[in-house]
Amino acid sequence: KIEKARSLPGEILQNANIPIEGLEIKDGVPLINGRPVSNLSEGEKLGLCVSVAVQREGSLSLLLIDGMEKLDTASRNKMYKDLKKKGVQFIASRVTDEDTLTVTEL
Repeated sequence: KIEKARSLPGEILQNANIPIEGLEIKDGVPLINGRPVSNLSEGEKLGLCVSVAVQREGSLSLLLIDGMEKLDTASRNKMYKDLKKKGVQFIASRVTDEDTLTVTEL
């Protein structure tokens, strides 16, 4: 039963239709662009989490994304653009070296 419990997530993923770019299942292990999730950079993990969160259209009205400093400016702007294009409302926070709080409406 323990071995079944260990292999079950891989079996479920193998048969699931999850439209995440670069996702493949090999021997029951989810890989993103050929790498295990644990080997992704912090920015790639953040992007993966956002991709999973917005899969069901209409299910989310607001997405809170913490840690946007993990992405470079170009990647951050691309994520913002992609979320707006999908109609997702979001609040994104990031650490900066500025002394004041800045709120930006995109």
